[in-house]
Amino acid sequence: MSNPTAGQGTPYWYEWTVGLLKVVEMMRPDSGIASVSFQEKGVKGWDDVVVRHEDGKIDYIQVKHTREGNNLTFGAFLAPDKKGETLLSNLFKAWLDMGLSSKNARCIVYTNREAGEREYLGRPPLVEFTRWLKKESSEREILHAIEVPRKWNTAWEEWLGQVSFGSDEARLDFFRALSIETNRPDLKELRLEVLDELATTFGTSVTKAVPLPPPARVGGTRWR
Repeated sequence: MSNPTAGQGTPYWYEWTVGLLKVVEMMRPDSGIASVSFQEKGVKGWDDVVVRHEDGKIDYIQVKHTREGNNLTFGAFLAPDKKGETLLSNLFKAWLDMGLSSKNARCIVYTNREAGEREYLGRPPLVEFTRWLKKESSEREILHAIEVPRKWNTAWEEWLGQVSFGSDEARLDFFRALSIETNRPDLKELRLEVLDELATTFGTSVTKAVPLPPPARVGGTRWR
C-alpha cells in the first residue's frame, strides 16, 4: 500500500523506527502481533503506527518527536495551533471519526519529550494527571462519577472543554483507551534498541544485526 499524504524528514524516520521496533517484536513467536502498519490510510490522527494483535485488539500509536529539549505538559494538549485546534481535540475527533472503542483499541501518544513534573497555574503534572485519569475512567460507569481532586477542578474543566463535541459515553471511553508514553528514547537510542531486539530475536550479536533499510517513503507500509 502507499499513502500520498505521508511525509519525510526526521520525525518520519523516528516514526519508522518506532514501527520497526514493533516489527521485530512481531518476529517472536509469542508476540501475539498479527501485523504492523505505518502511516495507515484513512482518518488522520491515530495512523502513525498501527499494531494489530491476534486476539483482535489494536494499538494505535501517534508519534510526537522533537529535537528540542522542551517538556510535554498538560498545557501542550490544550494549546491551539495555527488553525486554532488543540492536540487533545484532534486526537478525540480522530477517535470519533474512526469509530473506536476501548474494548479493543488502545490509543498511545509516544514521544521522546520528557513529561512536565510540576504544577503550573493550577494545571497538574502530565504523568500524575494521566495516571489518575486512566484509573478513574476505568473504574467509573459514567463520566460525571469521576472524582476530581479539588485542586484540579479548573484544569479538569479545561480538559473536558476540548472534547465537548462528543457524548459523555464517548469521552469516557476515549479516556479509558488513551495512554501517554513520554521520555522515550531519541532516534539514535531507538535504533540501537531495534538492533538489540534483532540480535536477541535471531540469537546473534548486535554487530551482526543489520537494520532493515527504510524506503524513501514510509506511507501505507504493512508488515505481517
